[in-house]
Amino acid sequence: MGHVLRRAVAHRGLLGLVVLLVAVVAAAGGTTAGAVTGTTGAAAQRALTVPETASLQVTTRLADDAEAQDAHVRQAVARLLAGAPVAVDRAQRPDGADTPFVVWTLTPEVAAVAPDDLPVLAEGGAALHQELRSDDAVAVRGLTVEGDLAERAARQATATATAGAAVGVPVSILTLVVLAALAQVARLLSGARQRELEIMVARGAAPSRLVVADGVEAVGVALSGALPGTAAAAVLLEAGDVPGGADPVALVATGAVTASTAVVVLVVTSAVRARDVARRQGGDRAGRLRQVAGVGGVLAVVALAALGVLRWRSLGSPVVVDAEGVRADLPAVLAPALVLAATGMVALAVLGPATRVWSAAAARSRGATAVLASRQVSRGLRVVAVPVVLLVLSGGSTVLAAASVATTTQARDALAAQRVGTDVRVALPGDGRLDDARPAPVAHSFARLDGASGAAPVLVEDATVDGDPLRVTALPVGLADGVVRADDVAALTGPLGPGERFDRAPALGPAAELALDLTGAAVPAAGSSPMPTPPATAGAGDRAEVTVAVWLAADDGTLTVLEAGTVALGAAATVERVTVDLPVRLTTAPGLRLVAVDVAPRVPAATDLEVGLRDVVATDGAGGASAADLTAAAWTAVAPASGEVLASERSGPPSVRTTAAPGGAAGVRFVVARDVAGDPATTAATVPATLTRAAAERWDASPGDVLEATVAGSGVRLEVAGLVDRVPGGTAADAALVDLGTLDAVLLRTAVLLPRPGEVWVGADHPDDDESLTSLVTLATAQARVQAPDPEDFAVTTASGAVRGPGSPGTAPDTSSDAGAPVRLAAVTVAAGSGVLALVGLAVAAAVGLGSRRGETVVLRAVGLGPRGQGAGRALEIAVVGVAGVVSGLVGGLAVAALTVPGLAQGVVGSAVAPAFAVDVPLLAVLTGVALLGVAATAAVVAGRVAAQVRDTAYRPEVR
Repeated sequence: MGHVLRRAVAHRGLLGLVVLLVAVVAAAGGTTAGAVTGTTGAAAQRALTVPETASLQVTTRLADDAEAQDAHVRQAVARLLAGAPVAVDRAQRPDGADTPFVVWTLTPEVAAVAPDDLPVLAEGGAALHQELRSDDAVAVRGLTVEGDLAERAARQATATATAGAAVGVPVSILTLVVLAALAQVARLLSGARQRELEIMVARGAAPSRLVVADGVEAVGVALSGALPGTAAAAVLLEAGDVPGGADPVALVATGAVTASTAVVVLVVTSAVRARDVARRQGGDRAGRLRQVAGVGGVLAVVALAALGVLRWRSLGSPVVVDAEGVRADLPAVLAPALVLAATGMVALAVLGPATRVWSAAAARSRGATAVLASRQVSRGLRVVAVPVVLLVLSGGSTVLAAASVATTTQARDALAAQRVGTDVRVALPGDGRLDDARPAPVAHSFARLDGASGAAPVLVEDATVDGDPLRVTALPVGLADGVVRADDVAALTGPLGPGERFDRAPALGPAAELALDLTGAAVPAAGSSPMPTPPATAGAGDRAEVTVAVWLAADDGTLTVLEAGTVALGAAATVERVTVDLPVRLTTAPGLRLVAVDVAPRVPAATDLEVGLRDVVATDGAGGASAADLTAAAWTAVAPASGEVLASERSGPPSVRTTAAPGGAAGVRFVVARDVAGDPATTAATVPATLTRAAAERWDASPGDVLEATVAGSGVRLEVAGLVDRVPGGTAADAALVDLGTLDAVLLRTAVLLPRPGEVWVGADHPDDDESLTSLVTLATAQARVQAPDPEDFAVTTASGAVRGPGSPGTAPDTSSDAGAPVRLAAVTVAAGSGVLALVGLAVAAAVGLGSRRGETVVLRAVGLGPRGQGAGRALEIAVVGVAGVVSGLVGGLAVAALTVPGLAQGVVGSAVAPAFAVDVPLLAVLTGVALLGVAATAAVVAGRVAAQVRDTAYRPEVR
């Protein structure tokens, strides 16, 4: 032990740097591991709590043996969700005279949820319904399982696995930096002891005993560095307010791995050196074997880097999603680190000729500083090889970190904006069908808010094509500019044409009341024979009731249906009037027009019915009346329940004959004919649609093709008018955008009931002004509260994630799960750790040079080069090596980042399209500036130490 201590004291300076290096490694590794662990766990917990806590509700009737029923449910939950922290609450709900319902609510204990619990919650929650339904002791007259726990857990489990795979990219760079730094330090330490080792072996010392002694020393050095490094990581995590704080398990594990790795590297290097000395193989002075090995290593690294890049390009990211789940592809994960290592080797290869050119140019100038520095660098590339590679890796990781932060943040923001589709999205939930009691939101009220550039009603419907889902978004395309937020609004709406604004329908002007005059007659049907001429003796008992409703459209894209009342028709043709008061929301609606009138007979027996619309009179609030011009538009009569087009009896005001049956859906709708090619009365009119490319690929569709879709329960022919990457307002890959007016015009002919637009999209005059946007959100919230069918059920959302609702008077921050947070944190901590390690590696090389080149100072002093000149020359060497390494790393890192980061961000964030490449310039500037300052500080310290050596004229053994 005394021998070990004496050897350590003799090289205490170099061993101190080794301790420092191990401490930095432990701190960087521990901080990275803790940050990734903490943010991943926090993301998993947020995913199950925002906007509300996820749950599953199991509902069935109460069994005769209630205790056994409850026990079976809890046993199934324990078996399917084994290990996952889930609370099960049971409650009964009376059902009058029938057997009560019993409900079990499964809620995750969020504080105890770990990322590993997500797959269990997803798979177990999805299988719970089938498991309980097949259990006769549980399921009594049906069983339902409702809730989003399984779905949200599955989504977050995929995001967590994707982020875990992506984190391997910066971690692989850090691992390479650590191994290179430790190998360099071990090699330099072993080289410094070369003469000592040769003397001891020559005096009979066993190499194995020397290796054991070095191993004891390595353990002490590793522990001396790992312990404070781990403590520093804990302090950094606490100071950085990382979610979950410092995870003791992750920190201890990282510290142990760091110490073990340092011991292994130091001992292996010592053993190899001792073996070579013992076998008399330490005299390969020409270095041919090292050169061959070096060339082979370079070629191997370049080949592996090329294979990794090709693999990355084929996958698009380092993440592989297959039937087995989400996993990391090792060659792709290692590709950036290997490319940066190859860049460092290329930089070394270029640095040699470049310094020789510099030397030749410096030789023509006066002064010896530049000449000596250039020649020393060109001759001593082997000494600075590892520091250069470390600096290249550090510079590359800096660019990757800055690009990862900017690109993933931009991708997340773009995805959030894509989900919202506009500046302020107002959701007014209600029944999905449009009727008098559940009107569509009034868009013009939102458009008139201060700070609004426009507003449009929007229908978002889950349609199907050949049984496969298609998300259909319908809005008035004429109002899209200034409302829809997308990269290219024209590409979305241009192929759809001007849209349907019902310009041919009769204008009503500002109206407070409508009066409709209907003419018609009704007689009992005589089999299937044509309706006979009404007999003059028909009595009042033969009269049929006909319910009337009107459909009104406004220029803001809103469609409204109002019940107008009931008229009675007898055998004799009469004229009957119904009146309807317009609600306040329509009295100020711009461009109000009559687009359709429903007449629905209610008869006790089969009846031949003739009915027509004669006049429509609009009365304004001041009592002024004006008749609508019904002859200006072409009308068609349809029976939406059967899809039948009925023959109109005359031009101008519409009229039709039909047969009504008791209880039958024989309602007739008079509709203003669309201005479309072909027969304007046809029910097969198509709706132009802008389709996503993914949807077009799914159904093998191209522009001009027609897809038979089911929208809101009605068949609609969607004509592919254009293709885009994505449709605003959602993230569904298979989506379509259509004009709301065109869709309404078609459904008015084919569907009894029309879907109700449940949203209003509001554009902002200044979407980038937070204060203006916040004011608009406040006004939109007040308007939403007025219009919501249920005043306690609405939401106002912005792309920044602000959500407003009752009980939430202020804007709530977006606390939804951020799958990219672990990747960003890992990238930044790795860049910082790599930078410190590279500077330590440079300092170690410089420290070794101070000892090995001590005799050089005497010679140069003898030829007239004083302390300042020698210090400046040595500082210039370090500056050239440091700047060359950092700049090469930045250049190589920029190329690697541009190639890899967009795909990485796409995979992590889950965007349908790879985001644009971006770099966080302030972060890049800070990290690069710190690295250059570190190089400058190292150069300054070395310059001072060399100048002191020159001034020291005392006799010393090392300068003989």
